[in-house]
Amino acid sequence: MIDDLKLGYEQKLAKKRSRSGVHYYFTYDHLFRRFTNQTALSEGLDYFCDFGIVVPETIVDRRNGRVARACRAGEPKFDYDWRRNQVIIPLAIELFVDKDHRSQGVEPTLFNKILANFVFDYPSEVYPQLHCLAGEPYLYGTFIRVYHPQRAYRRPSLYESNRISDFYSWNKEKNAFFVKQPRKLANTTRELFDQQQEIPY
Repeated sequence: MIDDLKLGYEQKLAKKRSRSGVHYYFTYDHLFRRFTNQTALSEGLDYFCDFGIVVPETIVDRRNGRVARACRAGEPKFDYDWRRNQVIIPLAIELFVDKDHRSQGVEPTLFNKILANFVFDYPSEVYPQLHCLAGEPYLYGTFIRVYHPQRAYRRPSLYESNRISDFYSWNKEKNAFFVKQPRKLANTTRELFDQQQEIPY
């Protein structure tokens, strides 16, 4: 929803070439027709409105002249850390899996410990644009979750790979994490990390 709102706004902006008076809205009626889980949508709207990510307004619907409740994109948190996070996680898998053992993947305890050490060495408070991994106290050490106020506000665990990154997956039957799309991962990594970094390779 937020990506669609931002894209619609940018398209209108490109046509008008001025920010003055340019707004792009989704009516609440449209959103509630589009999303099947209406409870989650309502909860998400409340959350995003509180953070200014989505801005609710009352507008006149141009199609039928009715007054409607709608929302537009606000000022979401910058996504640089989220995009970098999506490649850092699979890169951690790549570090421990050579080409001959790719089919075995990395087992969860080792994977969690790798990322826990990374979070300890490079905490997000000190390097806010590097990643959005967060440590959570756990019986056997630190349990890694992902937190981003816009993209992952429910703090998914690493096992929820489909919600976090296209470049890795969790296989329950094999009890291991695997890298996906290694060539695309390499290209995206080059795009997000260059030679002028705050943290050297």
